[in-house]
Amino acid sequence: MSVGIFALLLSVAANVFFLFTRGTDKVPSDQVFVTGGQEESLLMGPVAFGQVQRGFVPKFQKASGSSAFLPVASYVLPDTLVPQTSGALPLFRDQGVPLDESEVQRIFERLGVTLGWRDLQLLPTQQRWRTADRLMEIALDIEKRALTVTRTGSFSPSIEGRAGDDATVAIAREFSMSLGIDPAQYGTPKIVERSTEPGGPLKTYVIWPMIFNGVSLLDADAQPVPAVQVQVGRLSRKALSMTVTLLRPDRMSKSAYPWSPKAAIVASLQEGGLLPIAKDTKGTKTNVVFTSLTPSYVLLLGDREYPTYIVPTLLVEFMQGNVTGRTFVPALSEAQFLWRPIVKTL
Repeated sequence: MSVGIFALLLSVAANVFFLFTRGTDKVPSDQVFVTGGQEESLLMGPVAFGQVQRGFVPKFQKASGSSAFLPVASYVLPDTLVPQTSGALPLFRDQGVPLDESEVQRIFERLGVTLGWRDLQLLPTQQRWRTADRLMEIALDIEKRALTVTRTGSFSPSIEGRAGDDATVAIAREFSMSLGIDPAQYGTPKIVERSTEPGGPLKTYVIWPMIFNGVSLLDADAQPVPAVQVQVGRLSRKALSMTVTLLRPDRMSKSAYPWSPKAAIVASLQEGGLLPIAKDTKGTKTNVVFTSLTPSYVLLLGDREYPTYIVPTLLVEFMQGNVTGRTFVPALSEAQFLWRPIVKTL
């Protein structure tokens, strides 16, 4: 998808916001949650979240995969790579889930809990369940909007032997389908081998990448956020767990925010964007040449201070010699969405 189409589609979305909110007397609220057990309206007026200070913490790159980067002589940006910008784009924010007080009361009464919880203004953050046969556990992370299903116990190696890539994908797809999740809607899966702890054994995951509002959803390292991720034991030929990301544009609050001026985008990319190559890399200084620019969204997960945001960004691919890499810049104006967080002093 070209940047022009991205701008057109998202500008149309922003114009819809203006169409439906123009003339209303609702004052946009800056609260993450509202009282009374009701969520804020998902469709909000322009710049409804105020000046967002969440920002991105820049991360310096030293390598791309197994290939090391060299010191940067300069970042070379073709004149036609960054388009002219105008109008507004939708910024998405998680408004949380209201507490079901009747369920809490029922559980506390069943367990004999006497805590005066009603005065604490509780908000749900996680829910956990287990199947009656104790063969599966289900965890719902409300703050991260992720549902994880885990098979309990251990599994012996299959008599069929170690599963190859095609069999691994088939096992993951069958497990997902058995739980009512069809991953086919997310396109082509890929297999990732990674350890969950430094120096630990590699584990196999089949990942279907997330598409959000028509374009790729990335994390703050510019890597795809999984829509569905299934861990597969190649030796046992069993799906061990599945995590589903529950991020959907129609279930998150959204507000129109102005585009960043082209000059600001260019200036940021000339410094390497938000994922620049580290200055202490070794070797001969070599130019970094930007080769493509595509629209994307970046997921900023909430913490104790900020809710979750999904931010429209511009993903930029580059070459340094024979090594490829990527960086990004937010597509929103710094006047309303701070690109880098404010450094707080005690």
